[in-house]
Amino acid sequence: MACSSNRSGCARCERLPARPDAPMTLYLWPPLGHSAGKIRKQLERAGVGLEPAGNGDGMILQVADDATRTALIALEHTLSAEERRAARALAMAPGATPEFADYPRVNGLDTFINYLRAGPLIDTLADNAFAVSFAPIVFADDQTDVMAHGAQLQFPRMCETADAVFELARRADLLHQLDRSARIACIEATPAQDIDTPVFVEFQPAAIYDPVYCLRTTVDAAHRVGLPPENIVFTLNHPQGGYDVAHLKNILSYYRAQGYEVALGRLGSGVGALELLQHLRPEYAWLAPQLVQGVAGDPYRGVIARKLLEMAHRLRIETIAYADPADAEATWLYEHGVNYLASTAETANPHANRTAAEARREQAAE
Repeated sequence: MACSSNRSGCARCERLPARPDAPMTLYLWPPLGHSAGKIRKQLERAGVGLEPAGNGDGMILQVADDATRTALIALEHTLSAEERRAARALAMAPGATPEFADYPRVNGLDTFINYLRAGPLIDTLADNAFAVSFAPIVFADDQTDVMAHGAQLQFPRMCETADAVFELARRADLLHQLDRSARIACIEATPAQDIDTPVFVEFQPAAIYDPVYCLRTTVDAAHRVGLPPENIVFTLNHPQGGYDVAHLKNILSYYRAQGYEVALGRLGSGVGALELLQHLRPEYAWLAPQLVQGVAGDPYRGVIARKLLEMAHRLRIETIAYADPADAEATWLYEHGVNYLASTAETANPHANRTAAEARREQAAE
């Protein structure tokens, strides 16, 4: 990834790389001579000049135009996934020579390719150009009674869904910056909503190294806008792959020590649901949308969802599920013990779609 900007703050989550359309010198080290041959053939066919780097198969190229960036992105189809992960890439300022201090910025070629796609995301992060809406979470047995609201992030400058944007951030090594900015954006947009219920704010555990250090700015944002702990519930977005239970427990312990309640998201979407409930003991658990969808007519999903609801009830964990009140899923969920139903519709608040940057400016003017 290209050199970091000179902005102050945490080098991992508060600083942004240069935009991918900025000129750069790319140092590229393929894992095998065979892989190097495929890369050279692809780039030379596109008219991209290469220089040797060292005595092996390494190469140096100048990335200064869209044609070169397009040729590099096309390596996604030339190399296998394992070759892209194993190949090492380092982007430097034009003409710069790598030094020992640059070693931590060496990434896989796959990460660099996704970074080349991430210009709109980097702009969004630089300008805090998020929109936040707040969807009601109602009691399953009385859908006119609102228990809380879920903060939902949108990206007005991007065409992708929020899930797709977070996946791009993960692949481009921008998840730390995005997750921190997303948490703060949701918190800063909350006071203008004129709602008197708690707000659920999601976070990605993979974006947090040390909870005391990495979550400090999030808690500071809540203090700055005057939101007491009882007005925020932090939702751990259930990790899809491997996870470290001890690390997750440390994160939730930090939030709880500050007085916040916590929720486990996407329950039933991956492995380890029983282990996570046992060790994390959240106050709330969200059923995974893919488990809820069609649950009323699918006996397999029905058995899994019913057992998860029964288990949560015995553990005194309150459950939430996305479901349209008019759909059969909502009736099924209520009959099988879900506590709350969440909507993806925005509240009828005229400020619901304003960006986080606008919210900050309005608060500063007050």
